[in-house]
Amino acid sequence: MRSILDVVRADASTLEKSLPADDKARVDEHLSSIRDLERAIAGLPPQYERVDPPEFDGDMKDWPRIAKLQSDLLVQALAMRQTRVASYMLTKCQSLTRFPWLGYSSARHHDYTHSPDNSSGADGTDGLHVLRDICR
Repeated sequence: MRSILDVVRADASTLEKSLPADDKARVDEHLSSIRDLERAIAGLPPQYERVDPPEFDGDMKDWPRIAKLQSDLLVQALAMRQTRVASYMLTKCQSLTRFPWLGYSSARHHDYTHSPDNSSGADGTDGLHVLRDICR
């Protein structure tokens, strides 16, 4: 029995034979982007298959990497017309996330939105600058 991947490869090969050069390049670029996404997902650590509840306040340790993969999956779903509508949220509504990859780990996003001037690690307008950086 042929795998779905084999069927897709055979269909793509048949299709490319009937396409002009510009369209062949577009199909190849699309298939390459899907392969890149598959490799990125396959490269995730095995423990990512099951997500345990956070031990404390919900900080994700690898947020940029996961957000990139989720964004890529959403782009593919839209590009392949699997959906025309998407709702995408990176955190819980309360956003208890810290942002160590931006250099902000002393307070949570939620803290900055309610009292940016008094958040831990931010004095005066510094909290507003931190919030601006996070949102950017």
